[in-house]
Amino acid sequence: MGRRKGKFRWSNDEEEEDLEFETSRAQHKRDQVEWEEVIRELIELEPSSWGSLPFDEFQREALVELYELSAKKRTAFKRQLGYTKGLFRGQDITHLREALEDGMQYDPPAAHVDAVRWVKRMLTQGDTAVTAFVDAHEEADRQLLRLLLRNARKEPNSKAPRKLLVALRDVLSA
Repeated sequence: MGRRKGKFRWSNDEEEEDLEFETSRAQHKRDQVEWEEVIRELIELEPSSWGSLPFDEFQREALVELYELSAKKRTAFKRQLGYTKGLFRGQDITHLREALEDGMQYDPPAAHVDAVRWVKRMLTQGDTAVTAFVDAHEEADRQLLRLLLRNARKEPNSKAPRKLLVALRDVLSA
């Protein structure tokens, strides 16, 4: 035989006051979209410019990895973006947004802008652009630049174009 259930009792009004209401699904989605916008703004900046922003070490590591994945495969980027949004979930976004608006307007250095132009030129013109660059900047290593250009053309979705960019930026900023 089964156990007899007790009588139905109405809940106390005091218990209802102690309940905390969670955010709605729509509000949660709006928060996630807002965090995604802020994170995408952050990864447009260089990681070295994040120094004054309030991150813990796990959030910083996740953002750096997301920054590195931004030129790679889309699925890995989306997965890392979701992980990064999860790390920021529940935090107040206003302080980070204010910091981005106040002091984080990113103006890339002239060496970076020139390096990007040279990378585009090298990818389209090939060895003639490498020769022109080495003629203009004698301290540049022709052999290394040709190797990096060859790798960047072979694997455009890998880190190879970024390595070429870094090498050119190093020469231009020296």
